[in-house]
Amino acid sequence: MTYAYVPIGLGSKKPLLPNWNLKENCVTNKTDSHKLEGNNIGIAYAYCEPPTCCLDIDNVWLSLPSLRALGFDPEAAETTTFKSGRPNSLKLLFLLEEAPETFQETKFGAVIHEMQQRKRSRPQRHQATS
Repeated sequence: MTYAYVPIGLGSKKPLLPNWNLKENCVTNKTDSHKLEGNNIGIAYAYCEPPTCCLDIDNVWLSLPSLRALGFDPEAAETTTFKSGRPNSLKLLFLLEEAPETFQETKFGAVIHEMQQRKRSRPQRHQATS
């Protein structure tokens, strides 16, 4: 498995590089790993091999009824799970069968929002390795 990393400023959620969401600006090999030194690190999920996605839950307690109604229980999911340290939050990492398509809407020459959409309905489960 190959991850695509994005340097993030310390104490920030903002990527350091302009056009950080382009594959050529991601760190995917050891040669470029120095670009991550001294920074926080994000993952560009669509550029990982195989592609990955992340479900970021900011309030597990409030989200459980809706997610369970959709047939998904994040607390029982057999996938890699991360906790940010914030109470009641959770991140789940999934492998995808194919990379999502990216759609951007621009106004006045600037991207105002971006969405990634898959063609298939469910992600594959990703087992954590030790």
